[in-house]
Amino acid sequence: METRFTDVYKHLKNKGFEVYFVGQHLGDALTDYVVIRDGGSSQKSILSTQVSYIELLCYVPESSFSRLEPLVINVKEAMKELFPMLKNTQYEQPAFSDDSNKSFMKTLQFQYNKQILETI
Repeated sequence: METRFTDVYKHLKNKGFEVYFVGQHLGDALTDYVVIRDGGSSQKSILSTQVSYIELLCYVPESSFSRLEPLVINVKEAMKELFPMLKNTQYEQPAFSDDSNKSFMKTLQFQYNKQILETI
């Protein structure tokens, strides 16, 4: 089943990014890469639509902090091509050092609408 997550994965992969889903990348960050993570969802007023979020975690090796911002810019540019399916929320977490895989990381957030299937 195709999902927005697989749409993003395929798109970023086709653009030349090294892309993973949560839990797939193991070990230290030796190259620049992007991890796709579920960012949750919220009900959109009383409509049968839900606003769902995808977060893109951009990683660079800890010795390459200067490459983090260019990676983020390139990911945002690539994601513009998925508009209006996905919309950049303009929310970015500040960059931080991740000791668990010797990297610097910054998170970007995108949203999409999803129809709620009612079960009775």
